[in-house]
Amino acid sequence: VAILAAGKGTRMNSDLPKVLHKIHNKPLLEYVLKASSKVPKIDETYVIIGHQGEKVIKAFEKRQDLIYVEQTHQLGTGHAVMQLIPYLQDKHGSILILCGDTPLLSTKSLENLLKVQKTDKASAVVMTANLEHPFHYGRIIRANNGSVLGIREYRDCSEEDRLIKEINSGVYCFDIQDLIWALQHLKPENDQQEYYLTDTLEVLKHHHKTIAAWQTNDPDEISGINTLHELEEVGRKMVHA
Repeated sequence: VAILAAGKGTRMNSDLPKVLHKIHNKPLLEYVLKASSKVPKIDETYVIIGHQGEKVIKAFEKRQDLIYVEQTHQLGTGHAVMQLIPYLQDKHGSILILCGDTPLLSTKSLENLLKVQKTDKASAVVMTANLEHPFHYGRIIRANNGSVLGIREYRDCSEEDRLIKEINSGVYCFDIQDLIWALQHLKPENDQQEYYLTDTLEVLKHHHKTIAAWQTNDPDEISGINTLHELEEVGRKMVHA
């Protein structure tokens, strides 16, 4: 498992790393760690840290099982995952890539991703959801036969793409070696000039690898938190869950 936890959380109006903001007195990252730790056969858990990473390490100092990997420059999600290459290059199997700010994520969904990857012999599986109002989420691009072609970040979407209601959750399962290969082919050719993890799917597809998607029927579980308002909203959903 690798958890992206390097974000500044600029819109939280706080200097605290985003994953350390709390719901019911627990940091957001704790909920994601709890969901992933219950997945059977997890060997290692990597936490990719950046902005004030020492605070994240301090907050979880009692956890001896976490491997911290630093992203010194914020050059996108793909760049964050590239920092894992030295740790993963001799490993085989699957890796789940999660966001540290999705506290409603369930263990069951992660198990489903792994199941789909195995059944479809897929290089990558992305968790998706259908949203009535998809706003600024990346869109899932599919072929006429329903197969996944890739993911388009909102800011790079055409008007037509923006009508798509199936969105990217930011939660993935990859074959480790295929992921490393795809990361090495990423280019920052986008509006942000960043390395997008989402582009790995297109790279793999272009080389005739199988890309799959698993859709959750509970869009709430992929709610990422970017503002204090969203933090409160998710806190309320947890009370009513």
